[in-house]
Amino acid sequence: MIGFLGCDIGTTGTKTMLFNEQNDAVGRGYKAYDLFTPFENAYEQNPEDWYLSLKQSIKDAVKESELEVKALSVSAQGGSFFLADIDENGKVIPLCPALTWMDARSGEEFEEVKQVLSVDEVYKTTGWRLSRGSAICRILWLKKH
Repeated sequence: MIGFLGCDIGTTGTKTMLFNEQNDAVGRGYKAYDLFTPFENAYEQNPEDWYLSLKQSIKDAVKESELEVKALSVSAQGGSFFLADIDENGKVIPLCPALTWMDARSGEEFEEVKQVLSVDEVYKTTGWRLSRGSAICRILWLKKH
């Protein structure tokens, strides 16, 4: 029998469900992780936690099943990101904590971006509203700090 996995790397943890060919949920996994607020308007997570929680939630979802998993769908926190490098062995090395979609540390950078790009231009190009939490503003904050 064939199985399908759906995974959601969410704000508080990763949820995974295993479905059979009849679309019945036959397995579940959940692994929580921490949210850090080192200063006002900063909301960070450890990127390694995302990876480890995904692995664990998948293991938990399939542990009591004999289904052969043929498909995997993953969704993740929209707007959350971290900067990374890749070492000589192909391993991803985070260069900073993950900045979550809630992170709004970049108020000064937001004002700078608004001087160069219009709110409408950003929305038409990216589908995201320009705000203190926009990726472009947070990347500028990281560059400065």
